[in-house]
Amino acid sequence: MEYSGLAGTLKINPNGTYSWNGTQVVSGKWRQATKEEMDKSYKGGVGLVLLNAKAGRDWIVTKRATDSQKGDNVTVADLEYRNTREFGSRG
Repeated sequence: MEYSGLAGTLKINPNGTYSWNGTQVVSGKWRQATKEEMDKSYKGGVGLVLLNAKAGRDWIVTKRATDSQKGDNVTVADLEYRNTREFGSRG
């Protein structure tokens, strides 16, 4: 899946890797978010954690609800603090 937004392009590969092309390209591995991590996001459901991503930190990727019917929309947030967020869409 590939998502684009103001922060660049995030490509999530089914083999457990990702590439995030923003101010610099960061590549690495991802894992499924735990139930506890998703509960903290107030979303429930499933999400992904990008390991050692932007700024060397782990980031959580969750689907987000939007009024737009165009494609899928995601929020990417710093896993620990959740106050730094970026948004993107696919479609």
